[in-house]
Amino acid sequence: MNIKRKTKFIIIMSTLIFLLCGVFFSIQVLAVELDRLEVETFIDGVISAQINQNRIPGAVVSIVNEGELLFSKGYGFSDLEAGIPVNSETTLFRPGSVSKLFAWTAVMQLVEQGEIDLDEDINNYLDFTIPGDQPITLRNIMTHTPGFEDVGEGLFVLLEDDMLTLEQYLKRYLPARVFPAGDVMAYSNYATGLAGYIVELVSGMDFEDYVEENIFQPLNMNNSTFRQPLPDHLSEDLARAYKYAGGQYHQGDFEYISNNAAGAMSTTANDIANFMLAHLQLGSFENNQILQEETALEMHNYHFSHHPEIEGMALGFARDRINGEQVIAHTGATTLFYSGLYLLPEHELGLFVSYSGGDPMQMQMNNFFKSFMNQYFPGDLNELSGENSNIIREFNEAYIGEYHPTRRNFSSEEMIIYLFQRANVEATEEGFLRLNIYGDSLQLGKIETGLFQNRNHHGGQFIDQVAFIEDEELGMLLITGGPGVFQKVEWHESRIFLGGITVLILLLSIWMIITSIRNFLVDKVFRVKLSRIDKRGITGALILLASISIVVFIAGTVNMFSSINPAYGVPDIFFGDIGDFGEIIYILPYLITGLIGLTLIFTLWSWVKGNKSFYRRLSYTIYTLAGLGFIWVMYYLNLI
Repeated sequence: MNIKRKTKFIIIMSTLIFLLCGVFFSIQVLAVELDRLEVETFIDGVISAQINQNRIPGAVVSIVNEGELLFSKGYGFSDLEAGIPVNSETTLFRPGSVSKLFAWTAVMQLVEQGEIDLDEDINNYLDFTIPGDQPITLRNIMTHTPGFEDVGEGLFVLLEDDMLTLEQYLKRYLPARVFPAGDVMAYSNYATGLAGYIVELVSGMDFEDYVEENIFQPLNMNNSTFRQPLPDHLSEDLARAYKYAGGQYHQGDFEYISNNAAGAMSTTANDIANFMLAHLQLGSFENNQILQEETALEMHNYHFSHHPEIEGMALGFARDRINGEQVIAHTGATTLFYSGLYLLPEHELGLFVSYSGGDPMQMQMNNFFKSFMNQYFPGDLNELSGENSNIIREFNEAYIGEYHPTRRNFSSEEMIIYLFQRANVEATEEGFLRLNIYGDSLQLGKIETGLFQNRNHHGGQFIDQVAFIEDEELGMLLITGGPGVFQKVEWHESRIFLGGITVLILLLSIWMIITSIRNFLVDKVFRVKLSRIDKRGITGALILLASISIVVFIAGTVNMFSSINPAYGVPDIFFGDIGDFGEIIYILPYLITGLIGLTLIFTLWSWVKGNKSFYRRLSYTIYTLAGLGFIWVMYYLNLI
């Protein structure tokens, strides 16, 4: 071997040794030794505390690590009355939107077979048309960028006879398109239903049948189903879910979900463990392969984000970085069950948790996973410290304000619900930003222009970094990770303005009713003759009718939304039955608009004719202006 060849050989071998050492070193760094008994002790403590503090009836946890089921355990009761404990192997929970991962997996199986192209117009697969000039693709759907508004109507029903087929649901509740496809992340249940329906049309099988044959059976998920109601052999094992209200537990009935692909699955912790293993092993489970390795990797890898430093979406999985670790995940909820599935591919680790009731579960679920990460994958506290020199006490005043989620309703009265899901950004005296979001308060320090670090991330809060970006069409956007995107509201859309106008017209209406009653008593009971200019005439009569209508409408609306079903923790109207009173309530905005319009005409006429006292004309004018503001509020909330 000549010198040149020897040198080349040495370089090649040295490189291979270096690479092999690098691989071994990486594996050593990533390997985390989890002792089953120690994990059980830790989780017992966390879940038990949550159950006791939040009156959670039952919960279940499963953890997989390095190709095997490390831990699974049930907590509490699946049936409080009968005293039946939760069993992680046999007790079924309903993981809500975690079901979507099975729809995405089904889609990717058909992509492998060449039956589906992720970048094809979905109208080419559907038997009805999604209107719009710009095509929507399955890649848009799987990254939650199809541009649909959110619609809750018809999603949950409590009677089997009221449940629609997936096809019927999709064709009846087509939402408006509010963003260009591929531009803005806005989480969409409806879009997931479209993906499930495409699976049906392409495969020629009902969605439930397809998943059973191509996912459940190969993964030995024998206690899982999308069928509603549950098959007889599984129905007795479903955990009964309860809410605690008024000093007692209230059991909820089975929730029927017409958009089955988006959240109808019932499953056990052990079954979900098999699904987690399959994804962590890149589609492989025991001797079965539900996805090819490259397909599974494509599902897990980054596909969309609004900011390069903020994790966004894989294909179906939300991506996040917790304590510096890459996490792909999906959470889910019905009105009764709250669940989360979290994968750490670099550590071959997966965790599933589900709760059957209790409140507030979204926060408890996040706290549980964050506690787990802090215990076994603690972040660098110095790196995340509020005193870190990388964090700057500086911000742009343009960031200050109120933000509504891009996942919201735009075209129906459901928009009212999203008023209570807004985020708020304000300044602190120390020069940081305070972000109130998801029921939590974060203090943010600037890292670079538009990018901020949560100063208390290591203290247990779930959000690490947020970003602000200025969009020419949408204005200021707040990016929080995954599909969590918020859009800054204009001043006239703020809760302070909308609420202020509503309170003002309510107080004025009550005052007008009281003074009308007083005048009636003075004139008719005490027989004190009112002067001509003190009499209200037609304008006064219109204002009285408008005032009564406004008070009845506001009081009735508050009553409907505050009448919480004790078993489900949501207003009864959530399930679609508003009753005769509700029908009347939602006619009143049109009556109010007509009365205020007539009041405006007669008020202007009173100024022209001068046939009322100045005080009377001024009071009519103030009331009319407040009434016009209230018409804007009703218009903004899609009530007229």
